Amino acid sequence: MSQTVDNAAPPTTSEQPDRPRTAAAAEPFAWRPVSVVAGVLALALLLASGRYAYFGDELYFLSTGKHPDWGYLDQPPLLPLPAHALDVLAPATWWCCGFPPPC
Repeated sequence: MSQTVDNAAPPTTSEQPDRPRTAAAAEPFAWRPVSVVAGVLALALLLASGRYAYFGDELYFLSTGKHPDWGYLDQPPLLPLPAHALDVLAPATWWCCGFPPPC
């Protein structure tokens, strides 16, 4: 059995297969279109925010925050306290209680 030797020249740069692009060669991020979409969405949410009100859970946390007790079975005893603190800082503002996750 005979072996053949390929004496062909290595491929030039134009003949080399495509290599994956590195981070340095990636296209720049499209800040302008993303900013426009984010701004339009923020404006739409801001204009529609006047139609919202308290959710049942938010009212429950405000109520339990005004009467803290160790006996709540569905939540830890200190969980309603942030809702009460926010209600003291900004009374009767539903968006203040809806802002942080615990409320």
